[in-house]
Amino acid sequence: MTRPFYIHGCSHASGAELPGDTGNGLVRTSSWCNQTAQHLGFSDIVNQAVPCSSNPHIIQETMTWCAENHTRNPFVLISWTGTDRIYMRSPRQRNRNSQSVIRLTPGCLKSKPKEADPRLLKMYEELLYTEWGEWRTIQTRFLQEILVLQTFLEKLKLDYLFVTSITPLDSWITQQEQPQAAIRKMLNSKRMYKGFSQEHAGVYYQTCRERFSYEIAPNQHIGPDGQAWYSQEIAQYIQQQKLL
Repeated sequence: MTRPFYIHGCSHASGAELPGDTGNGLVRTSSWCNQTAQHLGFSDIVNQAVPCSSNPHIIQETMTWCAENHTRNPFVLISWTGTDRIYMRSPRQRNRNSQSVIRLTPGCLKSKPKEADPRLLKMYEELLYTEWGEWRTIQTRFLQEILVLQTFLEKLKLDYLFVTSITPLDSWITQQEQPQAAIRKMLNSKRMYKGFSQEHAGVYYQTCRERFSYEIAPNQHIGPDGQAWYSQEIAQYIQQQKLL
């Protein structure tokens, strides 16, 4: 398989806490995403997943890479993360890390990251208490994010599969309310692994946590057995649905 296999996501796609992790959360070659590509016969694997990534960051980097490489006919695997995360560069982060990047997740409210500028932490805490952080808004925003990247990839005529690592699509909100229900009908359900069901059948972390509870790492990442099993599940789905 000479075509590239492109991957993006958060720590659940970057191999965080797998054997060999030196603390940066990057053991991509052992991640379920890379293993999926290998099961399918790909050798040119590009994994840009990073810990604490956000969906806007995933979309931006995926669009950039695919715009530059779409003539190589890559297959794109996206592992969506929580849409209540923020990952971006900020001048307030200068000298706090080499990339001047702020990484904020809801967990930061309980365990405040030492490298984060306190003003940005405060801003994020207040944001989560606004409409932006409410479940219904999260569902709407997640649908919009999926639709934007789906439209971009399909306009470029690229094959892809979307998986969600954390956030399910709420069955009631996304099928009974508007505009959520209208947006959901626009999505290519065949290319959304198990429809991101609220029952967690299509959600990576929930599925693997229940099946591989014995190997959950201290920071809640799934170990090697779960990574290997999930990679086989996704590879099988891609083959059965003829997504390549």
